[in-house]
Amino acid sequence: MSESQGLTITLRGTEWPVKDPESPSMAIDVFANGHSIRSTGAVVALCCPKVAKRLKIGTLRDHRYDVMSYGGAAYDEMIRQGCTIAEIQAAALVCLDVLGQAIPKLDEEVQTEVDFSEATP
Repeated sequence: MSESQGLTITLRGTEWPVKDPESPSMAIDVFANGHSIRSTGAVVALCCPKVAKRLKIGTLRDHRYDVMSYGGAAYDEMIRQGCTIAEIQAAALVCLDVLGQAIPKLDEEVQTEVDFSEATP
């Protein structure tokens, strides 16, 4: 997992580095869960593993890849520790952009893997 272009989020006055998700499948799982409050928590925790560690919620793997469980634990703990809804949402917007970029693009994959433009009849 690498830092995503030096991006950071701020929660309770502390800056946290944003990282690319551990795997494309994790990114897709979180992204596919829509825009619920739990998804907001999940996207922040997935892209900011130092935040997840600080919150002591474990990893998505620890939650048996249950995005709603993971996100709910992250969101609830951020609120318990004094984060405002506005700052959680602002952090989630930064992380959503990173998450979206981590999802493979079908058109690029098809173009790279199979180029039919040079096929012979």
